[in-house]
Amino acid sequence: MKLQIWRLGLAMFLGLAVGAVAVTYYIDDSSNSGDVWTPTATGNDANDGLTPSTPKLTLAGLFASTNLQPGDVVLIDTGTYATNILIGTAVNGTAGNPILFQGSTNLAAGGTTFTGSGTILEVRGNYLHFRDIRSTGGATAFLLNGAQFCEFERVFASGAGNGFDLRGQSNSNTFRRCAFLSQVGGAFRPYAPARGNYLENCVAYARDSAGIVVVTCVSNVVRCISGGAWGISSDAAPQDLYASHNIFYYTSSQFAPQFDTFSDFQRFYTNTFANTVADPRFVDAAGLDFHLLSASGFVSNGVWVTNAAMGFSPGIDFGARE
Repeated sequence: MKLQIWRLGLAMFLGLAVGAVAVTYYIDDSSNSGDVWTPTATGNDANDGLTPSTPKLTLAGLFASTNLQPGDVVLIDTGTYATNILIGTAVNGTAGNPILFQGSTNLAAGGTTFTGSGTILEVRGNYLHFRDIRSTGGATAFLLNGAQFCEFERVFASGAGNGFDLRGQSNSNTFRRCAFLSQVGGAFRPYAPARGNYLENCVAYARDSAGIVVVTCVSNVVRCISGGAWGISSDAAPQDLYASHNIFYYTSSQFAPQFDTFSDFQRFYTNTFANTVADPRFVDAAGLDFHLLSASGFVSNGVWVTNAAMGFSPGIDFGARE
């Protein structure tokens, strides 16, 4: 009996071990220019996508032939990709095993860029990570639609309407070192009933609106830069917003649609502190270079530049270590 139990336990362990093996998939466009992971092959949706020499051409082609599992990695190489991508509700990681969509780290060659019209990228799955991905053009560059527990790092979203939208139950998502831009709408625009989303070290700029639009969908904004026509736009209740160590800047006659001045905003939102209103002094915002100017040097087009006359951004802390 003990031997049978031991065999059963071993069989269950081996079964779980086999099921937990993550798979890496490769995607490349029709060019090898600037490629990081597939330097000798170009994409074709007839490929299996399992090796650097047999990459898929599109995400849609990958989804049509593969059911991604928790822990899987999708490497999307340098290039420009088609619009209207849907990552549906069947694409889910887990709390300890998210699915990673990793874009190219070769930014000098343009990185991994999705572009086109309408909604460029729409995500409905849970526990997904996105890194080093650019989405530009269209009415909305990036849309979360009921997606939860996703993480975005070094994601660039620029849309004519909104840069990044959150709709439905898009709860508990995290954004780090991302950039959001828009012309007409908010650069980062969540809609109720989404809740509990967190922004850290992000830049948001909206030409005709606010960089960050805060409703109950956003719980915490930390070390971000938000600007445009208004510094920020908020319909949240005072207890629903925590904001600290941010820089706000605005070009209209009032700080926000709801507040004439920054002081009015702070008096209403008592959980905000250590924020300031100032020109963040980007290297070249018009050229989409949101590095901060520094008198001791800064990166411009991949080159280290030293010019003390440039001054430095208020976003750089030169104070003593605390």
